[in-house]
Amino acid sequence: MTQSENICDGKFISLFAKATKVTLETQVGFKTEFLKPYVKPANVKMPGVDIAGLINLSSPFFTGVIAICFGTETFLKIYEKMLGERHSEINHDVRDAAAELANIIFGQAKLPISKEFDVSLGMVIPVVITGKDIEVVFKSQLPTIILPFNTLGGPFHLEIIVDLSASSLGKTAS
Repeated sequence: MTQSENICDGKFISLFAKATKVTLETQVGFKTEFLKPYVKPANVKMPGVDIAGLINLSSPFFTGVIAICFGTETFLKIYEKMLGERHSEINHDVRDAAAELANIIFGQAKLPISKEFDVSLGMVIPVVITGKDIEVVFKSQLPTIILPFNTLGGPFHLEIIVDLSASSLGKTAS
């Protein structure tokens, strides 16, 4: 199996799922249940997303984006449990916490991904988008994988897109 096929075979996705579960259980103390992943249907908006932390992935083998998406109520519960502060709305501090949580998840996934796929993932600065019922849109025709989770604070999901087209993996020289 080529490195490219390995990245697409679900192992890559499962490493991010595990990193998310470990992060939420360790940093927040919420038991986190990973639900069955699925491909996001074309032209379908995921409901209830009010805050999302996005991380751009880049390596010599692939590019991609990971978005961790929450409704306001779920993220405010996570924020309170994580930092001991209660907020009734998304503000600058809450947005910073979403960026930090995305960064911690990336950090948890980075080493296992580097080892499993023999790739180097550089430092990233998460971008946070907020708004009432926002839509995370990737500029790609590739399928988006949805990884849903459930916690005591409520449901959330990851949206993952990986593009191997810039990679020379799996290509044969003529």
